Amino acid sequence: MDFRVLIVEDEPMLREELTAIAAESGYDAAGAETCAAALALAREWLPHLVLCDIALPDRNGLELMAELRAILPTTQFILITAFATLDTALRAFREGAVDFLLKPVDIAELLDKIDRLTTHRKAAESQTALRRSLSGTPTDKYLSGSSPAMQEVHRAISVLAGTKSTVLIRGETGTGKELVAREIHLQPPTAQGAFVPVNCAAIPDALFESELFGVVRGAFTGAIRDKPGLIERAHGGSVFLDEIGELPPLLQAKLLRVIEQKEVFRVGAGAATPVDVRFIAATNRSLADMVQAGSFREDLYYRLRVVEITVPPLRDRKADIPYLAAALLESVNRDLGKPVYGIANETMHALLAYDWPGNVRELRNALERALLYHTGGYLSLDHFPPEIQTLKNAQGGLSLKEAIRHFERQYIRSVLDRAGGNRDHAATLLGIDRSTLYRKLAD
Repeated sequence: MDFRVLIVEDEPMLREELTAIAAESGYDAAGAETCAAALALAREWLPHLVLCDIALPDRNGLELMAELRAILPTTQFILITAFATLDTALRAFREGAVDFLLKPVDIAELLDKIDRLTTHRKAAESQTALRRSLSGTPTDKYLSGSSPAMQEVHRAISVLAGTKSTVLIRGETGTGKELVAREIHLQPPTAQGAFVPVNCAAIPDALFESELFGVVRGAFTGAIRDKPGLIERAHGGSVFLDEIGELPPLLQAKLLRVIEQKEVFRVGAGAATPVDVRFIAATNRSLADMVQAGSFREDLYYRLRVVEITVPPLRDRKADIPYLAAALLESVNRDLGKPVYGIANETMHALLAYDWPGNVRELRNALERALLYHTGGYLSLDHFPPEIQTLKNAQGGLSLKEAIRHFERQYIRSVLDRAGGNRDHAATLLGIDRSTLYRKLAD
């Protein structure tokens, strides 16, 4: 498990000592001397724990904690001070610190506190994985990638943990917008609730209001019983409004009211029903252009995009194709059960050279088609669609050596996760020494 610890301390010797001790204990550790340096590093590095002195040169450590908690709600804080008072301790806990340490720092006590925090995090991640498994939700391996755009997607998902902020997901058809929505849903506090997808392009306008908001008995002919709408069914969880740009104008106004007031009026009801849900919307269209054209409400647009996530097309993340193709191949072959060893070199070159206008969905379909005709051994190019076969012998945007190196890094990181972030243990599992592990991670 990768557990990142940021030490914010203006005393150089103490900062270096704490950073070294945390690193030697198997954690990823970094130090910062000031609040400004800590903010800049935290935004990029996303630490799980911040160990912070209260008295810093440029600002108060409590102020730093408040600012970091606003952008990293799941990050935990242990505060350090040489001059503790009861009022200071109470304020620290009230504002979100999980613990408090006095100088001189007792190293054994500090490591024990960090160990307990990592144990709690492992338990929380195990529960999330179990919920994902039981619900049949795909794991985030289909969203994995080292491209800057995909790293930004994962950063945004992690920042949303601990909040119920509305999210607008943008991306071309087939990029995996619903997978991103499901990963957002699996962050606390919505993970325990239902994930309710709504395809705004598939429900007839005449039925949309009753489907989305619900109906009371006798509201119209055929309404023979009270029926909760899709939003009510997601109470405590998330509503995923796919293709939000197709929502009829009248319902846009009503949806805005639901988001702002946190209540729905069933069709025919005289009183509102409270709802507690996270709203996640997705679109492959430019809502900004639709606002300009007058076909989408400006106030709803800005209300939805509290956080906006753009899922990159596959052609812009080709370095991720080898790992992604391997994960998809494994998934597809669970149903087909074909004797496949992997993807042949020539085939991978072609996959890397193709631009994938249908994105990840097209890649999955192409792999399924190839497997249907596959008889054994490595997956060859012969059974892929003609537009991919024409790229035989192509080198694409990534050499096979680079693709293999990328896959190797992904595999090493997965072993590091299994080893709980302990690099010595990971090196043992991989059958290499620690120096080789560091070199491969740095390549």
